Amino acid sequence: MGENSLFQGTILANGAINLLDGATLIGQALSQDGAVSLQNNLITIGVPVIASSITAGSVISFCLGGSVTLSGNVGGIWNTGAVSSEITVTASGDYFVTNITNCGTEVSNIISVTVNPLPICSISGINTTCPGEPTQLCAADGLASYLWNTGATSQCVSVNSTGNYSVTITDGNGCVGSCNQDVTFVCNPVITSVAPIELFSCNEELPVLSTSWIDCSTSGNITGVSALQSSIGCVETYMYTFSGIDACGNPFSTQTIVTRTVDVTNPVIVEVADVQIASCAQPWPAVVSTTWSDSCSAGGQIIGIAGAVAIVGCSK
Repeated sequence: MGENSLFQGTILANGAINLLDGATLIGQALSQDGAVSLQNNLITIGVPVIASSITAGSVISFCLGGSVTLSGNVGGIWNTGAVSSEITVTASGDYFVTNITNCGTEVSNIISVTVNPLPICSISGINTTCPGEPTQLCAADGLASYLWNTGATSQCVSVNSTGNYSVTITDGNGCVGSCNQDVTFVCNPVITSVAPIELFSCNEELPVLSTSWIDCSTSGNITGVSALQSSIGCVETYMYTFSGIDACGNPFSTQTIVTRTVDVTNPVIVEVADVQIASCAQPWPAVVSTTWSDSCSAGGQIIGIAGAVAIVGCSK
């Protein structure tokens, strides 16, 4: 090479290679027969690119929510953009490191990470039923294992009491999910009692009576049905019955009494005979009275009220 010259690459020669004063070689000088002669020269030999070798710190197939640490980056850049020696991976994909120098580019080994989704948990079955009628709850089929909070490990369980039932499921990848379901057994209904009623006004209309009822899940109001029980003198006694059946076929009822006074008979008054005053100028009687009676009351005495005076001859 001539003085102060610059060559980049590899020199191959069968004989000696001479680099004159000040010549610069970036690369290699290879001679098959003879020496390489140097005279105040600068020779730069390119460093070959060395690919990083990356490894996983744990399993590379895991469930959603998990992670794996990949390490081994030496002077390169991860395909995620990170330049750290290790990265934490939480998503599926291929991961590798690229090393770049003036002499070229090398890509590391590739690690494929798989993130498995969690199984979808659901419970089917009737969640409101009647006492004495067990209900069956079932999780989705096709899973690797089941664990109910009752201790059962089957896909379905039979329950016969009110409560919250949960199941933990595991799929073929070992991923876990859970869900729960409330179950209510409707209890026997309770009806509110109605106090007896006495109607004090004579011939008062019978009232419309209602009451309420409730069970474990529903409630409502019910109107009583009246029926004459007895009629003694002027007193009538009616029985009001409140009854019904809830959604589970459980009957409920209560009764109460209503009494009233009924008087449809006119009272009877004792007639008063005519009175003739025998003596002339004898004074009028001070009081003229009689008695009256009624089928629905005690009766009593009544005083007459004098009317107009008519004069016929010597008679008044």
